[in-house]
Amino acid sequence: MRLRAAVLSLALLGAGLVYAAPPASPLGPTGLFTIPTADTLAPGAVNVNLYGYERSLGESYAANYGAFKGLEIGFAHIRQVEQVVNPAVKTTIVNAKYEFLAPAAMKPGIAVGALDITNSVNTDVYLVATEDIPVTELYGIDGLRAHLGLAAGGNKNTAVPLSGFFGAVELDAFNMATVSVEHDGTALNAGLRLAPLPGLSVNLGTIRKQHITTYGLSYTYPM
Repeated sequence: MRLRAAVLSLALLGAGLVYAAPPASPLGPTGLFTIPTADTLAPGAVNVNLYGYERSLGESYAANYGAFKGLEIGFAHIRQVEQVVNPAVKTTIVNAKYEFLAPAAMKPGIAVGALDITNSVNTDVYLVATEDIPVTELYGIDGLRAHLGLAAGGNKNTAVPLSGFFGAVELDAFNMATVSVEHDGTALNAGLRLAPLPGLSVNLGTIRKQHITTYGLSYTYPM
């Protein structure tokens, strides 16, 4: 309850201030709510994250580190009850992501990664591309990104669900918020991010086919 109140307070504070910060998902790696993107942390950057689920259905604590250019490593400690995954789980997973092709003009960034490297639940490997789409500012829209990937090893009924083709569209609206619609290979999900302070991201979203609400904070230093 305290985390939810803090998130909502910061969301209201961020209504007029937004700074770019690379947030992470509840599974750990930088990305959206249910999928990783091809983005990685800059060398030496640290990212920490805290997420909760509605009705005390679980939480996750995660951290990532930019080991060197293109390489991001991290972990996530996850607790989810049976209403979220079956069977319920409380475990720590180790993740890694490497952007082997940096984005360029009209070319996407491409990364390869793995969730749960130590196979605490099930190891999931993926390939993902992220493309910035040029848009002329219209009705407050001033940024559009697309993400498309392929994952193998995930299981929709576990804490590491990413499976098959996945993707998302991410929209920067009114220079105030980032809205995403994403598909994790199983279900359609949605998310909203606000950034009230440099490096800080306030995150709200619905994940998985159960339509469970998640909320959290993500902080990256340096930006």
